[in-house]
Amino acid sequence: MDLKKIIPAAVMMIFGILLIAVGLFILPPCDQLIETANGVGVPMKCHWSVVADAVLGGIILCGGIMSLFVKRDTASGIFMAMIPVCIAGILIPACIIGGCSMPTMKCRALTFPALYVLNTLCGIGAVICFVLTKKKEEHR
Repeated sequence: MDLKKIIPAAVMMIFGILLIAVGLFILPPCDQLIETANGVGVPMKCHWSVVADAVLGGIILCGGIMSLFVKRDTASGIFMAMIPVCIAGILIPACIIGGCSMPTMKCRALTFPALYVLNTLCGIGAVICFVLTKKKEEHR
């Protein structure tokens, strides 16, 4: 295996692990439960935003692992496909699912900004990995 495949794969795997770990373990969102009409407690929507972002982190991790076992041009396609995954990772907590309405809550003050930064860096990393693994076309 050549370093032009190993390094980009390792970078994406690290971003995938970080996206999972930051949202679920390092900077978890609000942990209060909302009580429903029948008295059952359910997690707040910021919890579900972080869970969805962790799933996207798992997809990025799997993409990084898969890119080790395919040809270089296929790995390039995998990295290109990670770009919209990173964009979705920003949009989920920002507007698709969202979080608490108060800006002082833990999810809005810590968790979501960390996820925004990680997903942005991951998207930039995916572009760089795409460029590194893309084969140069031969001119005849």
